[in-house]
Amino acid sequence: DAVIMMYALLLLGAKKAVKPIIERFTGMVRPSGLFQSQTGEWDANGQALWILAQYVRFTHDTSIIVRMRKQITRMVSWIEKACDQHGGVLPPGFSAEHLGPADWYLWDNLWALGGLKAITPYLKPLGLSGRAEAIFTKLSGALQRYLNHYSYLPAALGRGKDAGMIGSIAAAYPLQLHEFCDNRMLRTLDLIRDNYFFNGCFFQENIHS
Repeated sequence: DAVIMMYALLLLGAKKAVKPIIERFTGMVRPSGLFQSQTGEWDANGQALWILAQYVRFTHDTSIIVRMRKQITRMVSWIEKACDQHGGVLPPGFSAEHLGPADWYLWDNLWALGGLKAITPYLKPLGLSGRAEAIFTKLSGALQRYLNHYSYLPAALGRGKDAGMIGSIAAAYPLQLHEFCDNRMLRTLDLIRDNYFFNGCFFQENIHS
């Protein structure tokens, strides 16, 4: 939620409101490399990297990248290690709890990919851009293989069609992952519009939302 709100503030030009939050990131990365969030929420690292990249993009303050070198390296390493330990993708979690119970959510993986892609251009001075690109390629490839038999983007690997597919649209916006913006994305949008709208608006029928 904070990432979406900070992005909106950046778009509005409220950079000063975002700066103190971004600067707190240095103390929010655990020794393991996991960005401090609720236990079992695996979208945190990708979201932290993504909004950090957006902050630099809008403010041109690249010094934050240098100051956070240790934390960024740890966060990138955590994504790689977590995926290597779980078949190439992030493990089941409840990051996207509004889409259903803990599952192999595309949401987590897409945010990891988005974070890696967004931060990579700013990592060149640190010598980390090549590594981030390699992890992106590896995770993207694994996710594509798991999705190979799908004609749409499900909420989670192994899931069928349900309203939770709305979460996978994050690949298009705000993440702009062109690797997943193909006919499957168009099919997903059609399925959501045709099956999960009520009186002209999207209706989330899963869990508490």
